[in-house]
Amino acid sequence: MVRGSIGKLVAGSLALARRWQKQQLRRLNVHEYQGAELMSKYGINVPKGVAASFIEEVKEAVKSVFPSGKEVVVKSQILAGGRGLGTFKSGLKGGVHIVKTDEVAAAKADLNYIGLDGEIGCMVNGAGLAMATMDIIKLHGGTPANFLDVGGNASESQVVEAFKILTSDDKVKAILVNIFGGIMKCDVIASGIVNAARQYVSVRQQTGTQTARYQVVPSIGDVSTRLPREIGDLGARVSCILFVGFPRFVEGEGLAGMDTDTVRDVASFDPELLQLPELSHLALKERPKMAEELYFQWLSLPETGKLVKSLIEDAKSGSPLNAAGSSSTSNAVTNSSLPSMFPAGSAPPLSPRSTSGSPRFMKRSSGVGPSPFGSPLKLVSEPVNEVIPQFYFQNGRPPPKAMKDQCLSRIDYLFFGNMDGLQIQEFKTVTKEICKLPSFLSSSLFRKIDVECTGMVTRDAFIVYWVNGNMMTKDIATQIFTILKQADRKYLTQEDFKPVLRELLATHPGLEFLQGTPEFQERYAETVIYRIFYYMNRSGNGQLTLRELKHGDLIAAMQHAEEEEDINKVLRYFSYEHFYVIYCKFWELDTDHDFLIDKENLIRYGNHALTYRIVERIFSQIPRKFKSKADGKMGYEDFVYFILAEEDKSAEPSLEYWFKCIDLDGNGILTANEMQFFYEEQLHRMECMAQEPVLFEDILCQMIDMIGPENESYLTLHDLKGGKLSGNIFNILFNLNKFMAFETRDPFLIRQERENPTLTEWDRFAHREYIRLSMEEDGEDVSNGSGDIWDESLEAPF
Repeated sequence: MVRGSIGKLVAGSLALARRWQKQQLRRLNVHEYQGAELMSKYGINVPKGVAASFIEEVKEAVKSVFPSGKEVVVKSQILAGGRGLGTFKSGLKGGVHIVKTDEVAAAKADLNYIGLDGEIGCMVNGAGLAMATMDIIKLHGGTPANFLDVGGNASESQVVEAFKILTSDDKVKAILVNIFGGIMKCDVIASGIVNAARQYVSVRQQTGTQTARYQVVPSIGDVSTRLPREIGDLGARVSCILFVGFPRFVEGEGLAGMDTDTVRDVASFDPELLQLPELSHLALKERPKMAEELYFQWLSLPETGKLVKSLIEDAKSGSPLNAAGSSSTSNAVTNSSLPSMFPAGSAPPLSPRSTSGSPRFMKRSSGVGPSPFGSPLKLVSEPVNEVIPQFYFQNGRPPPKAMKDQCLSRIDYLFFGNMDGLQIQEFKTVTKEICKLPSFLSSSLFRKIDVECTGMVTRDAFIVYWVNGNMMTKDIATQIFTILKQADRKYLTQEDFKPVLRELLATHPGLEFLQGTPEFQERYAETVIYRIFYYMNRSGNGQLTLRELKHGDLIAAMQHAEEEEDINKVLRYFSYEHFYVIYCKFWELDTDHDFLIDKENLIRYGNHALTYRIVERIFSQIPRKFKSKADGKMGYEDFVYFILAEEDKSAEPSLEYWFKCIDLDGNGILTANEMQFFYEEQLHRMECMAQEPVLFEDILCQMIDMIGPENESYLTLHDLKGGKLSGNIFNILFNLNKFMAFETRDPFLIRQERENPTLTEWDRFAHREYIRLSMEEDGEDVSNGSGDIWDESLEAPF
């Protein structure tokens, strides 16, 4: 009766508290700068800033507070009554939106522009080509000043505006124009460049006694062979424009469709700058489009335009067609030859036409001088044979002769006097000195070579496997993978690691104390293997591939264990202290010591820190299928996966584990309803423990701010993996002790953790728990976690 009366009293008090809570308004009328002043007053580092109410105050603050600042953020803020309630006419919601003047101008001109810190401006069409152009600039020692994509339908005015933006940057010393003619009319680009040069670019610029000109360079051919020569010189030029692309004509119009102003502007280009790479007839044969590109380039020459117009006029007047044109330049070729951009006697096919009167069949006379364009193009008559060295070897790259001779000499030295071979204990020296592998891999390598189980490895057998098998040229991860895996498999299983762990337990000085307890030796080996597969085998199928082995840190941990005598300093996988914590935690929960844990056992983990709903999800085997054969119970391997996921929520395997638990419908996103379902139990626990409950709406805003997802209406696994505070999201939803610890965390402890970023959350937890367990063994009573112990009687059963 007494218990029932107390229950009614508590229920009445909670009901009254809830009614009072509904009357509360959880909105703080505090501006951001006021909060920053409070935090700064109590020693918390905050960004430097000053509050201003008028434009004049802003200008004065910039001059007095930030005199040397190149860029200053001016943030306007009002109290709109809650997060996301304030909106702008442009559609922007609350938050800081940093824009630059150039970027605003580019947006108005419908251009994609991002300013950078380099000295070479870029104007490109297409995001992929823009990125490649920036990479080429970096490859040749320059730094791009911007990312500017004019798109595929830019107008001449947009090109002019693009040059206005580029030239407004004082850091820009050169402008690189790289246009793909397949999606953009290059005559529009050329006209835009000429008009921009007239309006915004000084045609001549003095540099000491030298005068550098802004130049427009048409080019054609293999861009990859042209750009290195041009870009390598680009950084040395004071001002230049490199134009890479091909003319693009509207189908059916040809030259007649080109603006005469454009032709005249093209004619104003400096012809000496037209440089083409060396070209053979094989290159034309292998690349048919190159002939068409050359033809278009030939059509863009002023002399060609005059010739075509002359032929058209002759055709209209009925006069016989004369394929030979004339040139008006003093350095032109004779009247019987066509305008060319190549040196005498080196012209490749100029036209795809095949009639007998085609200019492609007309030869130049030997006495003709060089072309006014001074092109270095040479026609190579003989085929160019280039031998590509073999880069793939199915059985591994053969060792160089010097390396092989040195290895054989060392093998002879170690096998000297042992004509019958070496036994397994003697073979350890070979593993360390010749193979450069950890010594605890010696037995596995020995058995890999001694296939007939003779107990001996001869010199010849070792040479066949290690030298002739090209093992010595493979990387260490591939060597270990090849040694450990079974012959008929392309992956490693847990069984493949057991010989390595047995050898480690038998030989490592930090594990000698376990030699009298074979049961703990076995548990230690199992725990190490489970940890390896938890972090490394991301597919979770129990089959560790070579790719996974190379991407993980197991090899580095093995090498560390080989060099370090204190096994507890090898934090990744091999620490005995970490095994001790995992095993003792399991033993504490396994009350009947049948090496199985049920729901009621797991709910006691961490002083009842977990909610019933999350435990139910774990035992539904949603995040991971249990390896235990007992129905509805968790085995030791399953517990190792659970405790690593629970105590190291910053790791990607942990995020994947808990994401599956919260994702009730399995659609790959966490909605507000799914998160609220788990948080409801947390809210109930707060009320029962007389703690101020935090409404889910407020918690949801906090979680959104912590993660910053791409879409604020839900969270994805990608969002969580990209955040540093993602683990706290799960603590908020189902671990009350850690949630409260996060809310009341000590800033000095946070600073201390940042000073040693190599330690993971698991490393810190294992260290604390090992100290606690050690003190308990000595008779000390040390509490674990929060001082508030959850009363199990307040929970409803499953």
